[in-house]
Amino acid sequence: MEQEKFDKVINRIKEESKDKQYSIKILIEEGVEDDSEEYDAIIAALEPEGYEIIDEFEDDLIEFDDDEVIKIASEEEDILDSNVENVDLEKMFVIKQDAHSDNDLKEFLKEIGSVPLLKKKEEEEATQAIVEGVKAETILNKFKNGTITLTTEEIKDNALKVTKKRKARDRLILGNMRLVVSIAKGFYQNSKMSLQDLVSEGVFGLIKTIEKFDPSRGLKFSTYATPWIRQSISRAVAEKSRTVRIPVHVHERAIRINKAMAKLNQTLGRMPTLGEISDYTGVSEAKIVYTKLISRDPVSFESPAGDDDTGATILDLISDTQTLSPEQEYERSQIQEFLKVIFTDNLTPLQEKVITLKFGLFGTNQHSLDEISHYLDMPKTKIKMIEQKAIKVLRANSIKKRLSGAM
Repeated sequence: MEQEKFDKVINRIKEESKDKQYSIKILIEEGVEDDSEEYDAIIAALEPEGYEIIDEFEDDLIEFDDDEVIKIASEEEDILDSNVENVDLEKMFVIKQDAHSDNDLKEFLKEIGSVPLLKKKEEEEATQAIVEGVKAETILNKFKNGTITLTTEEIKDNALKVTKKRKARDRLILGNMRLVVSIAKGFYQNSKMSLQDLVSEGVFGLIKTIEKFDPSRGLKFSTYATPWIRQSISRAVAEKSRTVRIPVHVHERAIRINKAMAKLNQTLGRMPTLGEISDYTGVSEAKIVYTKLISRDPVSFESPAGDDDTGATILDLISDTQTLSPEQEYERSQIQEFLKVIFTDNLTPLQEKVITLKFGLFGTNQHSLDEISHYLDMPKTKIKMIEQKAIKVLRANSIKKRLSGAM
């Protein structure tokens, strides 16, 4: 990225940020790819000043307008066309061959590879059919609502356009599946999602493109679709590849830190220190620690503990702080037996009952004054008097000393 453009992006972020938080949409609008060196450089330049990237679109895709899409995608149109035409599906299958069912994945890629690419004329005809079909659907809906009248011939003509629209939509989706696979390939290596899942998420972005594409703008459909497809897959990777979801901007920071660690490890010949990672990425050491902690994969309690064949799990190694040890259990039972003897010798049955309920002795739960009053069907003042008298009796008999001596 040229210095002039770099400074322009930095200045825009500083102008539009709120409380030093800026939207990822700014980078998208400026044509900065989320996995590029330019992206890393911008983040690294801003983080020391306390700026943090956020994803303000938690529930839906970012709503580009046509100008934004043209700005993002037109520069890579030539590269994109060559990539799609040269997608080697069989080679892509080998990338993570052991991670999935061989037959299913090979069949999946073979089906995609068997669909020919759309020619320019076919693409134009399909997109035009969709535009006309959308207009026809609007007209038919107005007719159903009684706002307009149509002749039988007009109804048939519009219905035919709607049918052609659906076929054209399916044709566009199938004809651009190689484009989806080409984009998904960039996420495949570092994602825990299967290729099928990545492609499926990319199709959602492709469908979004079909709903918004306007052929009159003079932009190729595949060029217009690229930002939507990439964004849909990127969001899915951030949200679905983990058991516990983390914010998209934290996920991207974790990727950036991991890339930096890999590069430094290769350069230094050892694992980099926290300070070296911080200097390389521009992320503070505290944020690096926080990001690594929050982005760790959860571990099941049922996971094996160690490499032996004992069958022990991690859960077996965690002490139960709620359960008493045999020694503590014995000591507790002895105290309870001693208290029962003291209560029987010094308190009336009613006093014993009140004290037991009040303090939750002998396996019972603690009760409030209201609960004891309701349970014994006695006024609260009476209950309070019984409690105070019982405590006075126990103190007079030096219960604490006798209990200490017994233990």
